[in-house]
Amino acid sequence: MDSESKTIFSAGRQVIKVRFVVYGLLLLAPVLFWAGTLVIGDPYVYNVQEQSSPAHQYFWGTLFMMMSAAIAAGILVYQDCYVTSLRQDKTTGLFTLATESLIGRRVHSFSYQDIKGWREDSGEYYNGKFHIVAPYISLRLKGRFLPFIIDLQGEVVEEEIYTLLQR
Repeated sequence: MDSESKTIFSAGRQVIKVRFVVYGLLLLAPVLFWAGTLVIGDPYVYNVQEQSSPAHQYFWGTLFMMMSAAIAAGILVYQDCYVTSLRQDKTTGLFTLATESLIGRRVHSFSYQDIKGWREDSGEYYNGKFHIVAPYISLRLKGRFLPFIIDLQGEVVEEEIYTLLQR
């Protein structure tokens, strides 16, 4: 570890959970695609009864294929937003954050002046049966359309993460 930089945030063990879900969904996408081609190609798979129409076959098969493409695209976008670590260089004051990628990590650097917006959310969701609390910070930077997601279930090493808002 470089002595000139300090870790402000690390996703820690939380990144293992994220990877498990991401790779699980990546395995689901081709299965859905295969199911779609199977439904389109074989009328007896879709409906064994004789009243099955080709239009229904193509509709459901295409729907399965579109769902698989949406899952794959969503995973790639999410991985580029999920922050695994945030470090600050003591000498320059620049921040470096790392995000997930299918293979390896992506590194992004920014300064205080690049911060366009910041929002902390409790991440509470309650539907009557389940109560989920997954707090996160949404960090917007100049020149970037989507925000970075800092999962506060990770390890906030330095409370200085909250000073990012104070430019």
